[in-house]
Amino acid sequence: MKKLERLDLWGNDISDISALSGLSNLKLLSMINNRISDLSALSGLRKLKRLYLNGNRISKISALSGLADLKELALDHNSIGSIPVKSLPDSLLVISLSDNNITDIRGLSSLSDLESLNVYRNEIKNISALRNLTALHYINLFDNCITDITPVRHI
Repeated sequence: MKKLERLDLWGNDISDISALSGLSNLKLLSMINNRISDLSALSGLRKLKRLYLNGNRISKISALSGLADLKELALDHNSIGSIPVKSLPDSLLVISLSDNNITDIRGLSSLSDLESLNVYRNEIKNISALRNLTALHYINLFDNCITDITPVRHI
């Protein structure tokens, strides 16, 4: 399995993903609708480009920070409350974090190449972290708690 580049384990009952840690050639991983909460086993998957973890039990995402080749990340329908600074790799182009409990998006401010952002159905009030993300072509912020939209005028 060391040659494996694509793995789809969608819709299972998986909670322990430690067996994935040795799949060093993995470029795409889809584990949508499982019971995953701990992402630490993914921290060594340095060739990973696309990661889909929607519908799990994830609350902390800092294990993904070292995935320097990651371009696309989907974490919709989880239990994420914030995006801490330096918790995501700067290489991201597309990120979807909809339908979580996110209140703080400061960790997005360093993603200067980000082109597409979905963060609808969260608890976001302050979007000033988006102010300098000039590569953004698409932003979905519906169903949040935003009152001030001036930060997006620079994009």
